[in-house]
Amino acid sequence: MRKMSKNTMFKFISIIFSLFLWSYVRSEVDPERTVTYKDIDVRFENLAEIKEHNLAIVSNMKLRTDVSISGKTSEISRMNRENISASVNLSGYSEGESSIPIKVSLDTSSSGIRVVSKDPSRVTVKIDEVINEKMEAFISAIGDLEEGYVLGNIKPSEKVEVKGPSSVVHGIEKIVSEVDVTGMSNSGVKTGEILAYDKDGVEIENVSITPSSIDIEVPVLKTMTVPIRLNIVGKIPEGMDTQAFSIEPSSVMIRGNSAVINGITELTTQPVDVKRLVGNRVEVGLVLPDGVGLVDKDIKIVASSEDLTPKKTSINFSKEDIIFENLKDREVISDIDSLNIEFVQKNVLEDLNIKKEDVKVILNLKDLGVGVYELTPKIESPEQFKVERMNPKTVKIEIKKKGIF
Repeated sequence: MRKMSKNTMFKFISIIFSLFLWSYVRSEVDPERTVTYKDIDVRFENLAEIKEHNLAIVSNMKLRTDVSISGKTSEISRMNRENISASVNLSGYSEGESSIPIKVSLDTSSSGIRVVSKDPSRVTVKIDEVINEKMEAFISAIGDLEEGYVLGNIKPSEKVEVKGPSSVVHGIEKIVSEVDVTGMSNSGVKTGEILAYDKDGVEIENVSITPSSIDIEVPVLKTMTVPIRLNIVGKIPEGMDTQAFSIEPSSVMIRGNSAVINGITELTTQPVDVKRLVGNRVEVGLVLPDGVGLVDKDIKIVASSEDLTPKKTSINFSKEDIIFENLKDREVISDIDSLNIEFVQKNVLEDLNIKKEDVKVILNLKDLGVGVYELTPKIESPEQFKVERMNPKTVKIEIKKKGIF
């Protein structure tokens, strides 16, 4: 009996030792391992419930989290990022900011793998009420018509309906629709997409605008420069003739339909008494045929027996004076030493001055990549002046990425 008990005890000890040895070998051959998967996409659950309550998520919808899982090496090796899903449950949340826990699920048949950490483990979600507002979309033309043509009057704006989260809608600074008229020489209809922008000029995407685009009538008018004839009435003083009187400007650019414009050789002024012209500078009106207008509606026509040579001012601009729009993360290299612009005062009835600080010389780099370009500057000056001459007419520049030499 004692011998049997002794054998049984030895067998029991052998079994315990075998199990211990097996566990030890297993732990050495197939140890525990922890793996971290970066940037696991976080999806939103019950988003439909939010929408049913006329709510919308304002915060970033593209959330990610780093997930660490642990388990036996043999089991971990069968895992990949497709077996891991992360989500936040929106059920029960209402308007405002909420900190919501991230839930991680593992698609695996093994019960030995577990989630050990999530970073972040919670996300802040902002939920807003969805509103509809009537707003004004302003219409503008971009691009240059064919030479010798100008735009007629385009419809200035259109009423649109904007739908989106209240904080986003209230953050809209302007709504615009731009139509490209590049190369046009005939009137036509152009379609312009309607876009919303914030105060920094950044496009706002998470709103819907109805309609999303507008069909715009674009009237294109022909232009032509014609001389002005001074219509003097009354007896010219002795010793003077019509050559003693001058008019400034002596010609103007007119616009209108080709059928009308092509038949015009000159414009005449409204009748002006000669006595008013002697020793005085007099503003006179023009007789414009039906359907014809002035390209520069603000131009002043002045007649006199005095010299009416308009005042001219020449200003030099360096590269440092040029404004580079849409420069972003680039730099501009230019060998230009000086840009000379001559300005002419439009109205000879006034004596005005123009200074460098009154003028903006702009080069727009929008849609231009790295490379060499020859661009025509855009000149913005007080409306009382016009650009008479610019030398050189174009500026050669090279666009480079910052830090690349």
